[in-house]
Amino acid sequence: MKRHLRPLAALAALLLLAACEDLFQPDKPSGPPDGAYAIPEAYEHAGESGAWVQGYIVGIATSSRKFVFGGPYIKNTNLILGPSDTTIVRERCLAVQLPAGKIRDSLNLVDHPGLTGREIYIKGDLVDAYFGIPGLKSPSEYWMDSGSSPE
Repeated sequence: MKRHLRPLAALAALLLLAACEDLFQPDKPSGPPDGAYAIPEAYEHAGESGAWVQGYIVGIATSSRKFVFGGPYIKNTNLILGPSDTTIVRERCLAVQLPAGKIRDSLNLVDHPGLTGREIYIKGDLVDAYFGIPGLKSPSEYWMDSGSSPE
C-alpha cells in the first residue's frame, strides 16, 4: 500500500504546483508601482535597468519610420506607449519590446486590440532608441487595472 501512496503524493504535489503557477509569476504586481516614470521622464533615464514606466497603449511600430495608431495591427513584437490615450505624435511616444513569452502573449495588440488606449505600468530597461524613438526593452513585469486585463 505504501508503494502506491508515494507516487500519488508526488502526482498531487505536481498538480498543486501547476495550479499555483500563476501565483508565482513576476509579471503582474498587485497594484500600480510607486515611482514609475511618465513617458517624458523615461527619456531622461535611458540606460537605467529595471525602471517602471507609466503610459497608455496607443499602437505598434512596423518599422522605425512607420507606426500604426488605432489598428489594424500586424506585428506582435512591440507596443507604442504615449503620455495619453490619444497620443499619435511619434516623438512623444516610447517603444516597448515584447519578447517571446508570457508578456508578449498577454499584451500584443494583434491578439488583444482592445488594449489600445489602456493605461499600463511596465518594468524594463530604458534605452536611447528602439524603432527610432526612446524605448524600453526586456520587460519583466507589468500592471494594468482589472478593467484593463487582456485575459
